[in-house]
Amino acid sequence: MNAQSASPRRAWNMVHYQCLTCGKDVERWPSQVKNPNRVFCSVRCRARRFRSGWATRCAVCGKMFRTSPWYAARGWDRCCSKKCASYKSIKGKKIVDGYIKIYLPGHHRGTHQGYVFEHIAVAEKAFGRQIELDEVVHHIDGDRQNNSPSNLVIMSRANHVKAHREGLCVS
Repeated sequence: MNAQSASPRRAWNMVHYQCLTCGKDVERWPSQVKNPNRVFCSVRCRARRFRSGWATRCAVCGKMFRTSPWYAARGWDRCCSKKCASYKSIKGKKIVDGYIKIYLPGHHRGTHQGYVFEHIAVAEKAFGRQIELDEVVHHIDGDRQNNSPSNLVIMSRANHVKAHREGLCVS
């Protein structure tokens, strides 16, 4: 087969993308792109993108930090610093989605392992009654770890959703 009889590459079939690192325009055949969110103009740009790490939220303080994609995919890097990591492992306390859980076996809102959210226990003690299952303890300032009684309010679930929807709450 000679060079003239072969069909030329048709540029109109190529798809235009933008490099995620440097922003250059990149043309790729559709079969070359498995994930359009991972298109780079060169191997160097791809390495630079992944060397900088992924943005992840600290499980203790909620601060954003960068971690290795390999660690983030496995859920190993959950804390931004050694201080937060040591706080997370204090005996009798756990941090779950930014909320502090304390060990109170037999509590009516506790898990089967005996842990209950600290803000629920503090609110029950401050208000002198049990919190029903259809009620929620709301943090006024939006800080999930500020469990002082002056920062906690008991609401029904419906009022809590309505307050967040109307923007009356910080978080």
